[in-house]
Amino acid sequence: MAVDSVATAVGQSPKDDALLRVITDALPVGVAYVDQDKIYRFANQRFAAAYGFSPEEILGKHA
Repeated sequence: MAVDSVATAVGQSPKDDALLRVITDALPVGVAYVDQDKIYRFANQRFAAAYGFSPEEILGKHA
């Protein structure tokens, strides 16, 4: 399942994070990963822009 793949990939290594970012930023939809505590751990450009943030600004915020 795609959600499991994103959850596994987030934070594994800088190289993996960079590849995940390139792939998800190319998608025509917003993509975000929220952990079990409802904290954003990943967001692509489209998702962040839809809420007026950069991906870096969304990380660590509550969903």
